[in-house]
Amino acid sequence: IPRSYGFSQTIAGEIVVSERVKSLFEQASITGVKFPPVFSTGQREVLAGWYQLVVENHDAEICAPTRFGAEPFDSDVKDEFTCSRGDLLGLNQLSDISIDAKSRGSADIIGSSRFVGYRRGVLRPRRIILVSPKVRSLLESEKLKGYRLEVAHIR
Repeated sequence: IPRSYGFSQTIAGEIVVSERVKSLFEQASITGVKFPPVFSTGQREVLAGWYQLVVENHDAEICAPTRFGAEPFDSDVKDEFTCSRGDLLGLNQLSDISIDAKSRGSADIIGSSRFVGYRRGVLRPRRIILVSPKVRSLLESEKLKGYRLEVAHIR
């Protein structure tokens, strides 16, 4: 985990945050996340100063015109990277995210109800994490490193 970063992500998609990020979120009363401890590999020893960021609510419904696919000019409609039940939307996000306003809820951080990505070995499909303007302002004002934000539209 890079020591100068506030956020880091494992190959399996787990998000690890520093003590500073945890403290900032708690001081700002950011809702929708919890911070269980991180353990050293193969041991039951807690890795001091690091926490896993766990999103508590996964109700955000992704809606049109959001696009997913293997490549920009490819559609995953009948592809290996989708799920017949609709739980897996595709391999890659190809456009801005749009979510249904009714599924937004009141938490500052929420996750999508469906997944993006591919299952292979330790790789797992992931949920898309959405943050409120309050969280965005906090991240930018504190000049934290290790995250990337994109625009999301509420419809």
